[in-house]
Amino acid sequence: MNEQTLVIALVVLVILYCICNTSSDESFMRGPRHFPRFGPHHFPRIRPPIYAPMPVPIYTPVYTPGMPYLSAALSPNQNWTCLDGIDVPIRRDLDGNISCLAENGKDCVWGGCAEKLKQYALPENAARINPLVCGTAHAQYYGITGYDTQGHWCAVGDNLLARN
Repeated sequence: MNEQTLVIALVVLVILYCICNTSSDESFMRGPRHFPRFGPHHFPRIRPPIYAPMPVPIYTPVYTPGMPYLSAALSPNQNWTCLDGIDVPIRRDLDGNISCLAENGKDCVWGGCAEKLKQYALPENAARINPLVCGTAHAQYYGITGYDTQGHWCAVGDNLLARN
């Protein structure tokens, strides 16, 4: 054995001796021979970590004005309908919100509901549809969700259109 191997072996033996002859309680202060070598206090107590309960994430959809709202996940020309008292095609989206037919995500195409249904059923016009969705998106533009205002097309549509 060369000198390096002997030094390493000596260091390992010293470390093992220190590990085996120390304790976390005050008996360490009195020296290594004053406590049982294999007793319950030989190794320091390891307590399990205390975990704080994880907060439940709350999903809040983020809406950027000008971008198509995610609730309008139906294809643009699906399920539009005309209702009495609302002169714009509306529908209930997959997430349960009401939306009106629009091209810019902000302004409904009012007037002549039946004609608008026919006009936007054509493939060249269907690609331009970007509906205005009641709730968060509507509040971004107008300051109200539409559901909270009596007589608003969002509230009327919510009462009259069947839920999925």
